Amino acid sequence: MYSTHFSPKGYDLPLRYGRHDNTAGHTTGFGAYHIDDRNHRLGVISWSDFKDDIDQVLDSPSTKCSKNGTKWECVSKLSSGVSQFGNMKVVYTHSDSGTPDGRPKGIITAFYLHDCGCLK
Repeated sequence: MYSTHFSPKGYDLPLRYGRHDNTAGHTTGFGAYHIDDRNHRLGVISWSDFKDDIDQVLDSPSTKCSKNGTKWECVSKLSSGVSQFGNMKVVYTHSDSGTPDGRPKGIITAFYLHDCGCLK
């Protein structure tokens, strides 16, 4: 487990170390390994600041969340953006299928959108 966060409705959302992209037959990983594999921290944001930005997105009343199948996507709508890099999207699931501890799989990915929405 890397860290614990909470959904806008207060549900447990662990950020797990997860799985690297392109390992063991999986094209896309999840969690902290996936975030680093995709350079979603932009190579300059510390994990501490990145986790604070995730919390800011999940805690903000202006964040818009929508469900897509078993995944939730929350996008910050903060006028000043998150951190110094603009708005952020956090994708997570409440599914606990295949987790060793019975907790949800949690945060799948998170990344900055910038004001143009072009960073993915």
